[in-house]
Amino acid sequence: MCRSLPTLVLYTSKEMKPRAEGAWAVARISVPDSVSLSGLITAESPVTAHFGGDVTLNCLFLSKPGMNIQHLTITWQKERAGAEALVVHSHYYGKDQLERQDEAYRNRTQLDPEGLAQGNASLTLSGVRTQDEGIYHCHVTSELGTTSETKQVTVMAPYSEPHLTIDPSFWPDHTLLTFSLGGGYPQASVAWRDGMGTNLTELSSTTESVDAWGLYTLRSELAVPMGQTTNLTVPFHDFQDLPHGLQSCGISWGGWQELMGFGDSQEVIAHSVQLLVSLIYFRWKKEQFSSEETRLSKMCIFILILFKNVYF
Repeated sequence: MCRSLPTLVLYTSKEMKPRAEGAWAVARISVPDSVSLSGLITAESPVTAHFGGDVTLNCLFLSKPGMNIQHLTITWQKERAGAEALVVHSHYYGKDQLERQDEAYRNRTQLDPEGLAQGNASLTLSGVRTQDEGIYHCHVTSELGTTSETKQVTVMAPYSEPHLTIDPSFWPDHTLLTFSLGGGYPQASVAWRDGMGTNLTELSSTTESVDAWGLYTLRSELAVPMGQTTNLTVPFHDFQDLPHGLQSCGISWGGWQELMGFGDSQEVIAHSVQLLVSLIYFRWKKEQFSSEETRLSKMCIFILILFKNVYF
């Protein structure tokens, strides 16, 4: 019996030549090297806070040996658009005064008591949340005068492993590509383009959701005609210090049983349907932004060949 079926072959190198006539479909996932910031009113580099971790916001003031720290007044506040600033932490009369502290920061802030005598009013914030992103002000009044500092805090949460699902049974002569990733911050975006650079994003369907922690999940679908070259570009942020080298991306194949009318995957293999999945890899670009922060640029490349006319 002769039956025309689409076969999907996945390569990771352009040097590997297809064995039958087909078309390249390349999915590129990249991370921008920097994050655009707004409202930055200090020349100091912004502070990157990792979701769920701790972050220290530096604030130094003039001090002298024997200075009476009982006369210190320290206030940390966070800007709020169109409203009074939130009180993050207060310290005066020689101890923390947290009666006016905003509820969002309860049991999450700490000064270094030993550092106060050395002119250090830095604040440690624990259990970083996406809502902690913003502009913070430190105001210190001592017997030597007043000091103010401003910090821009940017929150980062790494997205889950990107996943591409391929469903050749979606339409006749069409394959449905579904890209998904989740659990990350800030917001990701998807742009679909064909081999000629034409923007196909309007033809795709993209949904986005935000969980209770403010983390994003993204899912985007595009139906691709057989024989058409398609490039998928998905920029997203990931600041995990993962090792260089090969890492696998998730991939799954949907619709084969429905398309072929077989009951399980063993029957599919028995009928010599050719399906080759090779390694998909991350390419890491490591760039040093400061002595304390190393950011990674990630690219996951899917190279997919869609064939018509496969016989068994």
